[in-house]
Amino acid sequence: MFALVASAGCGGAGRSLGADPREARRHAEDLLTTLAARFGPTDRDPAFETLRPKLARHALVPSRVFSDPSAWTASTVAAREVSFAGRRGGAGGRYHMAVRARPPSPAALADYRGDWRLESLRPGEFEWRAREELAVGDVSPADLSRALTALFLSAETAPPGNAGARVRRELPRAAAALGRLFTLDVLRLAHDADGATAVQVAASIHTETLRREAPLFAKYLDDVIVPSRFSAAAFDDGGRRWWDLDARDSRFTLRLRVHTGDLAPLDGPPRPIPGRLRVRTAFSSRTGLFRTGVRDLDAEVELVRFPGEKGFVARFGRAPEWDLPFLMPLLLRSSLRRPFEGGGAMLSFAAVGHPGGPTLLARHYRVAVKESWILRWIGGFAASAVNEFRRGEAEADRFTAEAFLALRDDVAALIDGPAR
Repeated sequence: MFALVASAGCGGAGRSLGADPREARRHAEDLLTTLAARFGPTDRDPAFETLRPKLARHALVPSRVFSDPSAWTASTVAAREVSFAGRRGGAGGRYHMAVRARPPSPAALADYRGDWRLESLRPGEFEWRAREELAVGDVSPADLSRALTALFLSAETAPPGNAGARVRRELPRAAAALGRLFTLDVLRLAHDADGATAVQVAASIHTETLRREAPLFAKYLDDVIVPSRFSAAAFDDGGRRWWDLDARDSRFTLRLRVHTGDLAPLDGPPRPIPGRLRVRTAFSSRTGLFRTGVRDLDAEVELVRFPGEKGFVARFGRAPEWDLPFLMPLLLRSSLRRPFEGGGAMLSFAAVGHPGGPTLLARHYRVAVKESWILRWIGGFAASAVNEFRRGEAEADRFTAEAFLALRDDVAALIDGPAR
């Protein structure tokens, strides 16, 4: 998205965030300032700091935390609940996160609420549910949708070729902030005979510069992220591919195609994007001597397109293929199937408008877990990865905040500049 913002040219997408340049600038600044605060340096109260590793360590073996009264702010015979609240104005101006019983819905800019629920379904089986909300100001879902349309339209009118130089010219602060970790290798636009425009974005991770100022964050990236592989592609019911993403060997490549301000299939005549897509993903990472991962993880994705809500709902109802060390799939068979049985796992993300209140970025997920002794062992590896990230978390938070704030200042300058 960083690269596509630049391809919009002179703030065209930014100006679409409001009815006039002043409103658009305020919306852009509120949105990006909120993201910088929420994902930037954070002050955490002792209860929150104690609970985070406990929930991570026992995510796959929830019976161990279900009976711990210190982990929850509300409970019934069959369920446990805990809520979190976040706001600006913590120690030293940092974001503040705390455990709260029934916090109010986010009202002020950058307010956050997270509600987690763990339900005991039967002995050894549990279901996690979580909903998170972040207030991003009065930029409406329709404003965000118009800005995305403007991005796509601008790509269709931009000169063909590699637009990477334009990124660095129009977003100099963001390019400098992100350039400590990423290089934009390719931003290529190609117009075709069908009147559509193919967009290819490729970027690479390089931790050499980052290592000097954020050594712990860089070590986590080198140890965990760089060796990982990820791919995703979206298909409609007719098998047409609409976009794909591949990440391996420190390089990320995204391909998509746009037409009249909307996505188009990667090949063939342009057509409106359907309301439902199938997204197939694969992921693997190296654990010791082994590469472990998952293949053919399919999600049925429904697009949410209401005037006051824009987003998606993804449902995972079919068990994928697993790449695990010898015999582990046999030992884990029922545990590996359980998240996809019944209604399956679910993930949704949306921008939701509220009359008289702020727009909320809302994420909701649901997943069932069937415990086994092997899952306890795997959970230990997952907890180790989380702990390694937390050693460099303060450095990662600072990097993220600086990138969002740099992008905020660049977008504001583009909105204020002359329209071309």
